[in-house]
Formats: sequence, C-alpha cells, structure tokens
Amino acid sequence: MKNLLSYYTTLSFLLLASQINADIVDSTCKGTPNYKLCVDILRKDPRSSTADIKGLALITVNALQAHTIETLGKIKNLRKSMPGLEVTLSGCKKNYDVVVNYDIPEAFEGLQKGNAKFAESGVADAAVEAELCEGSFGGSKSPLNEANKLEGEIANVARQIIRKLL
Repeated sequence: MKNLLSYYTTLSFLLLASQINADIVDSTCKGTPNYKLCVDILRKDPRSSTADIKGLALITVNALQAHTIETLGKIKNLRKSMPGLEVTLSGCKKNYDVVVNYDIPEAFEGLQKGNAKFAESGVADAAVEAELCEGSFGGSKSPLNEANKLEGEIANVARQIIRKLL
C-alpha cells in the first residue's frame, strides 16, 4: 500500500510539472511575434517539458541553427541547378556562413554565460543576414524566399524569448 501511494504521489507530481511547463511554453510563446511557430519549435523538443525560460531560449537557438544549416544545403543545391544565380547565391552563402560561424555561437555563449544582451544580438543579426540574402535578389522573389522568411521568423521568436531574460 505504501508503494502504491508513493507511485501515485510521484505520478501526480510529474503530471503537475508537465502541466506547469505546458503553461510556461504557452505563456512564453504568446509574447513572441509568431505564436504557432514558437509552440511548434518548443513542443517538438522534449527538453521543453522541463525547461525554464533560458532552456526555452536555447531550444529556439538550436532550431535556428538547424534551419540555417538546412538553408546552406539548399544554397549549395541551387548553385548547381541555377548557375545564372551563382554570384547572388554565393553572397547568400556568405550571409548564412556568418549566422553559423558567428551569430549562433554568440547566442549560445551569451545564454550560457548569462549575458542575454549578447545572445539577443546574435539572433537579431541572424534575421538581418536572411534579409540581406533576400534583398540581394533585387526585389524579385528569390528561390530562397521561404527559407529566408522562416530564418527571420525563428530568429525573432528566439529574440523575444531571450528578451525575457533581460
């Protein structure tokens, strides 16, 4: 009987903790520019079930990193299939290389060292680099339009979550 009571107590605690974190994800995402994207990113990652705001920020920066790497792959494929856009796509590659090599590491370092302003700067620049890539196509819709748009949206979600740490 004592073991059964202990089991139900533990189960109740876990369910309560899970509900509290679902509320944290929901309330955190309501403060971002794209609630649906935020919830999708956070709920996809099992770490969000026990994460605090800093943990949620790290998850969104991880999502930004994954999307950036995916976009670099698209750029590589487009350079092969669209040789007429080689110069413009090379510029986009440089933009996204900045995100992977400088902006995301800056965001991770800022979060790990408790410097949210530093982290915010990194994700804010990731959005700028995506805009620069899109703008390099001279106003016409680029073959990277959706990827550039999503990059900016993920970066802006991450930025708003990081701001909660300021």
